[in-house]
Amino acid sequence: MPKHSLRGRDRELALVRALLRAAADGHGGALALTGPPGSGRSALLAAATMPGTTRLTVTGCPAETTLPGAAVHRLFPPTSPPGPSAPASAGRSTPAFAWPSMLVSAGSSTAGSDGPSVLAELRRRAADGPLVCCIDDVQWLDRPSLAALAYAARRIGDDPIALLLAGDPGDDPVLDDVEQVPLEPLDTATAQRLLRDLVPDGLQGDVAGVLVEAARGNPAALVALAGALTAPQRRGEAEPPMELPADSPLRVSHRRALAALPHPTRSALLLIAADEFVLPERPVPVTRCVAAVEASGLTVDALEPAERAGLVRVDAGAVRFPRPLFGAVVYADATLAERRSAHRTLTFASPAWEAWDAETVLRETLHRAALADGPDGKLAMELAAAAPPEHALAARALRRAAELAADPVDAARHRVAAAGHAWRAGFPHRARLLLRPGPAGLPATAPMPTPAGQPTTDGVAQSPPGPSSGAAQVVVSAEREFLLAEIELRAGVVADAYQMIRTSAECTDAAVAPGTVMLAAEVLCASGAGARFAGVLRRVAPHHEPCVAELLSRHFDGLSAMFGGNPAAAVPPLRKVLTLAGRMRDPAVLLRAAVAGLFIGDDAQAHRLAHRAAGLARDAGELATVPQALEIAASADLALGGFEAAVSTGLEGLRLARTTGQDNLADNHLGLLAVLAAMVGDRAGCVARVHASRARSGVDVDSPSWALGAWALSLLDVADGRHQAALTRLARTEVGRGSLVVQAAGVPTLVEAAAGVGRPELAAHALRVFEVWTACTANPTWLALAARCRALLAPPGEAEAHYAEALRLHVLGDSDFARARTELLFGQWLRRGRRPAAARQHLERALETFEQFGAAPWVERAGAELRAAGSPVAKGPPARADAVLTAQQRRIAGLVADGATNREVAAALYLSPRTVDHHLRNIFVRLGVRSRTELAKICRTGDFTDATPGR
Repeated sequence: MPKHSLRGRDRELALVRALLRAAADGHGGALALTGPPGSGRSALLAAATMPGTTRLTVTGCPAETTLPGAAVHRLFPPTSPPGPSAPASAGRSTPAFAWPSMLVSAGSSTAGSDGPSVLAELRRRAADGPLVCCIDDVQWLDRPSLAALAYAARRIGDDPIALLLAGDPGDDPVLDDVEQVPLEPLDTATAQRLLRDLVPDGLQGDVAGVLVEAARGNPAALVALAGALTAPQRRGEAEPPMELPADSPLRVSHRRALAALPHPTRSALLLIAADEFVLPERPVPVTRCVAAVEASGLTVDALEPAERAGLVRVDAGAVRFPRPLFGAVVYADATLAERRSAHRTLTFASPAWEAWDAETVLRETLHRAALADGPDGKLAMELAAAAPPEHALAARALRRAAELAADPVDAARHRVAAAGHAWRAGFPHRARLLLRPGPAGLPATAPMPTPAGQPTTDGVAQSPPGPSSGAAQVVVSAEREFLLAEIELRAGVVADAYQMIRTSAECTDAAVAPGTVMLAAEVLCASGAGARFAGVLRRVAPHHEPCVAELLSRHFDGLSAMFGGNPAAAVPPLRKVLTLAGRMRDPAVLLRAAVAGLFIGDDAQAHRLAHRAAGLARDAGELATVPQALEIAASADLALGGFEAAVSTGLEGLRLARTTGQDNLADNHLGLLAVLAAMVGDRAGCVARVHASRARSGVDVDSPSWALGAWALSLLDVADGRHQAALTRLARTEVGRGSLVVQAAGVPTLVEAAAGVGRPELAAHALRVFEVWTACTANPTWLALAARCRALLAPPGEAEAHYAEALRLHVLGDSDFARARTELLFGQWLRRGRRPAAARQHLERALETFEQFGAAPWVERAGAELRAAGSPVAKGPPARADAVLTAQQRRIAGLVADGATNREVAAALYLSPRTVDHHLRNIFVRLGVRSRTELAKICRTGDFTDATPGR
């Protein structure tokens, strides 16, 4: 069996093997493996083998669905000699099955008499040893056979029988009482691994991403599409296949199901498939489907056989094909004349009484485009004008407009616009393929020019562009390069993205979107190339209205000062940016303004702007922007001391970043979650997330995720008292090189580590820079941390005043955890100065806060210091679960109490099963329970809250 056959089916395979082991021990049962064709049902049945067992198999046959008892007759033929897979039965003949006459009679349709006969035969055949009975494609079994097998499945108990039924029964209730094992679509990461198995010599990343999207998590579809790739397609130089190969098992299965339907049904399905062909991003509305079917001379009753067979489904006012790529097979198998007839019908298919919305206009324009015999500039412009605000639909319209455009520059413009919409809709792989030059991307006849007078790649200076087409090409070139750079920043190599942004920014004088300009300014200033951006800004700003032009100018001025080491000069213009951005509704502008808020320590305003950006992006369908905004919101939550909110926001951002293919952004979320875990001393969770954030080959030390990981690991070192290790790590990784925010936030850790090894001079420079920045922010929490740092590095006679100032400022701030850390350090300093009474009050407050956060290492350290100060730490009454567990532990405990396995908890919370196991052991210790049953009881008695993810 190929190694990829069961990729992603570990859980289901484990259940099958457990059933086989139970049957071998004399305690059998039945499982129903349910899922569409290609989901791995047959591979799981093929793996259901065990030495010493007898194996019976049968597969449903569409031609025999109306023959009562046909499947059982094939399962138990009149003679059934043992096969090579049943060594335990070797040498023994199997007696013929005494076939009940009512089972094969045409009038039999119930299991009342058939079921006992089938069950008795299974038991008889299991008398000599364990029996494995595998039934595939149950949807094609005749009804009496299926009912008889279901009857037997419900009654296998202490019999050495493993009965496995696999298929797509749809809404048929006959298997409802049999334990169901649904075969869910593969997740993106598993599908990517499967592709690597299938194409071991390499596959261009964006091609892989598009294939994963097209397969919709169906393993067989992915295998078929990968097998159809040509060499240019593997390299991304040609469009990847979107149609199943003619000889692929999944297409054969789809064709077989289609062939079993009456001709009117197939004609009605073609109308749905043609509508899906032009706009696969949307299901076909029921009203439109009915109107189209009736316009073709049929009635809606023609769809009934397909509905009964589970080939088409009607729900939420729409008609869908539940099987992946089934509609594509229906469309491809029709003749050219049939397809054109379907498109003509669908061009005027909307009910006359129904108001035409943007989607309806787009559908009917796309059907006219499907009838076009060649380039049609007028129709291309109509398609571009019909592009609705929703990004996924706009991308489809503009891509088709590019294919129809007669002018290469128009084609390039439409294609770049389509790529922009695809990126914002959360499809970076589609976007980058659209932006590639050549057959799979921008037309080779419309090259991306360099600025007039500058040498091209062959060293020859380019002549100035013409007054119209040349200028248009420059605009398209600028938009393309900026878009590629932004996608690369989120889903590629950060260093490459920086270089692309530098190059494109210096070459443009086009009306680039303000959010893109702000991103470019941020990147250029961070990489030391900010001085060159002034000229860019002078060329770009006149294209925008005065308010936006002022925003861009103030933003650039503030960033130049901040990255130039002059935070005092940076604060006024960046505060003005926050004010101006608050009046706008562009999510990209709000997002960059929120980052500026973090730069100047205005964490509350950054939090508000980031959440507003996320909300507006959701409303606009800009799915790629939402996790970007959530990254900033989680960072602001962390700065404000809202650990639980930061974890919840970070987990949601991580999920959405992965869903939208933004690998770099997902790594940033993992890095931030690692920092949150490290702050409360969760070593296992922190290390797992750091490793996950650095697992990809594209991650580099210039990325924010690397800086976050270095900071997180140094926090663990400090929590464990390993100050030299923390100091070495921070010095070696140059923490913050990839993030100005981390560079500032990591200074207190650096100072504490330097003080811990008695080398204050190693942190003196970093502290001076940090003090200048905090003084400009006027943020009480950051000012308190600066005072704490001064206390750690000050001579003994000056430290107390700094600690007192830090605590005074903490009262004005928001972070209770940061205050508790200062209380611990101050109490430790007082105890070592032989002032135990003064130390105890600070240590007691610190201990109480650490216990509330569930920060076990800090609880232990505070308790040890308190005992050394002469105050025994009392056990006290049992604490409520929501007081002694961390937010992460509460989520894990709640899921476990609801019956989830460690692996299911790990999948829900993006952790490893080993990390979940580590947390669960700590949960048992903290709550004083010894089993999952006792944990569930605590949850039910009300001593537990906030146990669900995201709450």
